[in-house]
Parts: sequence; structure tokens; C-alpha cells
Amino acid sequence: MSVHDEVLAAAKDMLRKGLTAGTSGNVSGRTDDGHVVITPSSIDYEEMTLADLVVLDMDGKVVEGTRSPSSEKSVHLASYRRYPEIGSVIHAHPVYASMFAVARQPISSGVSHTRSTPVALAITDWPSSSVPSRPATPPGAS
Repeated sequence: MSVHDEVLAAAKDMLRKGLTAGTSGNVSGRTDDGHVVITPSSIDYEEMTLADLVVLDMDGKVVEGTRSPSSEKSVHLASYRRYPEIGSVIHAHPVYASMFAVARQPISSGVSHTRSTPVALAITDWPSSSVPSRPATPPGAS
């Protein structure tokens, strides 16, 4: 399965499993040549096809695709720069996690913190036993 296939499948699964709704959230994957395949901005996951995906270089320049990349591309690219071992980034808006964020309450992690898993998860970046909430920012804000 190609990185393009994996990104599309993960985006569709994210919606199907209730980790996001509508067009919120985004998924990306790093290719062997160092580019990043990312979901486009404002395309419904149920209707998204491989042709809708966008390929970026590490400077954020579109090298393949006709759609606009996710407005959160800078978050994805920063994750790949900071953690060269990761192969994918998923930015989701699960309902229950969003409820904690709106209430400005931390989420107890209940998981072991490890850096051996080659996936960027916000939860592994926190040295404490909970993930803090932060004030909401507009999409694409740094």
C-alpha cells in the first residue's frame, strides 16, 4: 500500500470511527523521498479520492496535486522536522476530547509515555500524566 493509499484510508477511518466530523482534522504521511502527502482543505472525507491528496516538500511548497493542502500543514511539517523518525501525523477532533478542551480541563492519559513508537501523538509529548488543554486558535494559526 502506498503512502497516498494509507493517508486516504486513515482519513476515511478517522471519520468512520467518530474521531472527527465534517471536514475537520487532517492526516499526512511521509514518503521515502522526504515529501509529505496530506489531505486537502475543506473536502469531505467520504467524497475524498486519491486525486484530492496534496504532496508537499518540507518547505510547504506543493509539488503534486491541484487542491489546497490542509490549513494545518504547518503543524504537520513542524512535527516531521522535530521528530524525523515519525512517518505519519493525524490531527483529529474527537467529540469527547473536544468537550474537555471547551471546558479547559486536562485529559488524563492513562497510557505509558514512550518515544519508541514511530507515530506523532500529542499524548507522548507530555511528561506528565495528563494532556493539558489550550485555548482554541483559528485553523492554520501558528
